[in-house]
Amino acid sequence: MQALDTTAGAINNAIIARGLKESRKLVTEGVSLAEAFERTRLMPDMTVRMVEVGESSGDLPQMLEDIADFYEEGADAKIPVLTTLIEVAIILFLGLVVAVMVIALYMPIFQMGATMK
Repeated sequence: MQALDTTAGAINNAIIARGLKESRKLVTEGVSLAEAFERTRLMPDMTVRMVEVGESSGDLPQMLEDIADFYEEGADAKIPVLTTLIEVAIILFLGLVVAVMVIALYMPIFQMGATMK
């Protein structure tokens, strides 16, 4: 209960915080944690099933640690891809800015050359 309260208070996402509070309420009413997560649609199905297995085997803390490791590995794999995409977007944006500046600087020169003929 305390972990659900602490997480709900610490998270910045209002929807997830509301879901955690709802899950806490369901757990206090006697519903299992996995069923509470399933009812609130707070977690993906795989996570709910893993929590269910952890509860039934009596090793919920280890199962939650395994879930955290799984999602952390997924995030670690996506971060380099995202940073590469951001770098490409920044380079394209700066190229566009330089192109606009070059055109803005040379247009008056070309216009002066055209009027001198």
